[in-house]
Amino acid sequence: MVMVIENQRVKFYATSIEYIRIKDSEIALPKIAKMTTGEEYMVKLDEFRKRMQEQFRNRGGNGEVIIRGGN
Repeated sequence: MVMVIENQRVKFYATSIEYIRIKDSEIALPKIAKMTTGEEYMVKLDEFRKRMQEQFRNRGGNGEVIIRGGN
C-alpha cells in the first residue's frame, strides 16, 4: 500500500484509510493482464530502473536515479 508519493517538487501523503467490504465478484483482472511471478517482476523492475538511469544520463545528469518499490 502506498502511503506517500513524493519527488523534488511535490509530496502526497495519505491522511486516512477507509476499509470497505467488497465481494469477490466485484474484482476482475484487466482483460490484457498477464500473471507474473515475483522473480519476473523483479527482472522487469530492474530493466525499468536501468532504462530510467540511461534516460537521465542522456539528459546530462550523472545517471543516479532512486526508484523505491514498496512491499
